[in-house]
Amino acid sequence: MFHGIAQCAQCHVCERRGRAYGPDLSGVGRKYGPAQLLDQILFPSKLIAPEYKTITVTLRDDTELRGFVLRRSAAELVLRDETLAERSVKLTDAKDSRESTVSAMPEGLFAPLTAQEAADLIAYLASAK
Repeated sequence: MFHGIAQCAQCHVCERRGRAYGPDLSGVGRKYGPAQLLDQILFPSKLIAPEYKTITVTLRDDTELRGFVLRRSAAELVLRDETLAERSVKLTDAKDSRESTVSAMPEGLFAPLTAQEAADLIAYLASAK
């Protein structure tokens, strides 16, 4: 399920497989129980870890950059976008920035799954090392 129809591996790594855009889910079952895992998948914007809140930066030429903040200094911001590219932005080049209250993880990911497939996915995440 994780690497197939549920499409989790498009953004998450678990047990060293997948794509490292969102949080690594290896061992996530040690942090959250099955009910909490289900809740986070059903309502991804309910609780977003600070390091996975997306920010949109509008540059002075009106170009918009969106991603997770990897590093921040008094002069520069480094973002990782959905292609996993790192973009450095000089704060003097930024016109505006805003943090999103909506998770980068879309809602409705269980829609194509049967109840058994969803249960299997939660069981996998709960037991993954």
